[in-house]
Amino acid sequence: MKKCLIPAVLLSVLSFSSESADYSIKGMEIGASVESYKDSYDCSPGKDGLLRCYQSPAKITVGGEKLKTVLIKFGPDQKAEAITFNFDPDSFPGIRDAVTQKYPKIKCVKGEVKTLMGVALPSESCIGMTATESIEFSKYGSSIDSGSAMIIKNSVVDQSIRQRQEKRSDI
Repeated sequence: MKKCLIPAVLLSVLSFSSESADYSIKGMEIGASVESYKDSYDCSPGKDGLLRCYQSPAKITVGGEKLKTVLIKFGPDQKAEAITFNFDPDSFPGIRDAVTQKYPKIKCVKGEVKTLMGVALPSESCIGMTATESIEFSKYGSSIDSGSAMIIKNSVVDQSIRQRQEKRSDI
């Protein structure tokens, strides 16, 4: 629902961290077993047969800001491969400050998004990477009504890119 100018700018400041530490928010991290989430999340298999655990409304805060939803996607080994958080866009500054304080190598870039009506809104996105994981969070996610954050295994991103390229070359 928006045209985002930020990803192109983010690529220009993207830097890899040599740290071996993974990203973790409120103890949620890539590689955690499904057993860690079964008691407090609604878990069910997705269309691909892989398990997903969901919590809405989310029962946690980050930087003192309430999250709307949390979605954890698991791989075939029943270990978390991606963790997605949604929040109110007005909560972004508190979330950004908390996460960048914990992980100071994360880079943030200011930009703007445009609504379908052409209204430009100031925005900001942040990204960080280790050798095995990435974290990305933005004031606006898939719409101007919600911000988003994601921690994901780099191998999952690479696989998604390969699949997209294969589909594009299927002509």
